[in-house]
Amino acid sequence: MYESTGLYGKSRVFKTVLSTGEVVRKTPFLESRFFGEGMTVLNEDMYQLTWHEGKAFVYDKNSFAPKKNFLYAKQGWGLTSDGKYLIMSNGSATLAFRDPQSFKIVRTIPVTAGATQISSINELEYIEGMIYANIWPTSIIVIISPQTGEIQAWFSLKEKPPACADCVANGIAWNQQENLIYVTGKYWPNLYAIRIIK
Repeated sequence: MYESTGLYGKSRVFKTVLSTGEVVRKTPFLESRFFGEGMTVLNEDMYQLTWHEGKAFVYDKNSFAPKKNFLYAKQGWGLTSDGKYLIMSNGSATLAFRDPQSFKIVRTIPVTAGATQISSINELEYIEGMIYANIWPTSIIVIISPQTGEIQAWFSLKEKPPACADCVANGIAWNQQENLIYVTGKYWPNLYAIRIIK
């Protein structure tokens, strides 16, 4: 599993063994002026966002060596990929599809439930043709159509996280082979495996 951590002076990307939690590779910490946010892997590259700093870092997914970086406007929150484009959230109700080579925006979609736009779209994961997203700062995960931005379904994580203001649900990953979705949150001590019953 590839993991991105935040906080100034403590932001980096890890590769861990899922069964044990052992860290087998990691990038150096970002400079203390950067707050790491969402990340994703596409082909041979890892992409890592920063929160307020408007800079994305790209690493080789095997060696973790830095390759290049991109600048972008507004904030960086969540990042995933549909296999062709990078899909990015910035805390608003808009998702941006970006070219992985230039990081330029190819198209955008508003996230909606009926006629209402849903903002605070956070962590993202592309699963079986749909975009799964945490809604900050709630326990709700929504399932979004990448074509229209319309929310097709939603579910709430019932597991009570540790009692603190920042301990919100904030992590989604997909194990395609096992058809399992992994979820966690800020400062949560556990990672949970769930399966959606359709």
